[in-house]
This record gives sequence, C-alpha cells and structure tokens, in this order.
Amino acid sequence: MLAPVLKAAGYRVTPAGSAEEALTAALDSSEPFDVIIADLDMPEMNGLELTSALRCDPRTAAVPIIGISSGLLPESVERGKQFGLHDCVGKFDRRALLAALKRQTANSTSLTI
Repeated sequence: MLAPVLKAAGYRVTPAGSAEEALTAALDSSEPFDVIIADLDMPEMNGLELTSALRCDPRTAAVPIIGISSGLLPESVERGKQFGLHDCVGKFDRRALLAALKRQTANSTSLTI
C-alpha cells in the first residue's frame, strides 16, 4: 500500500508481504537497506518481533526501523523503542512517515526501504 507513495518520493522500495519475507529480504540482500518500515500489526510475526530478529543479526543491527501501526498509544511507542524501533507513526499518516524517513535517512544519498 505504501510502496507507490514511497517510490513517488524517490525511494527504492523492496516490498514484503509478511514479516518473514521482510526478514529474509533484509538478511539476504546484496545491498544493505538504509531503513526498514515494519508494520506492527502484522499477523503471525508482528513488527516488534521482526525488529527483535533484525537487531540480533549484525548485518541489520544498526539499520533504522520505523514502526507503523493503526493504533499508536504512548505505551505502544515506548514499547517499540524498547524493541529497537527508531520511530513510530500512524499507518495511514503518510506525511508523518515521510518526515520520519527524512529524519532517519538525513545523511543517505541513495535509499532502499
């Protein structure tokens, strides 16, 4: 759903249909990702579990991760930070997502999400 918005903003996007697919893509990519967007509301493996798995691997341990969720409560944001999220935004707040991406990638010239 977000891929067209992100592509229009100039980002190279690697879409994933599930957290497992995202984890595989991040770990197997020949080019490291500059930032990862994790849906916190995914079934099976959720975005916090994905973040935890990514933080355990040296290839992705330092990659900024932005969590998106349909219901952002202050305690959810705090919990996300404990798992290693760099930022959390509302799932349908495209402006906030683009602002978070800009903050997390300020020094990058070429981005893969």
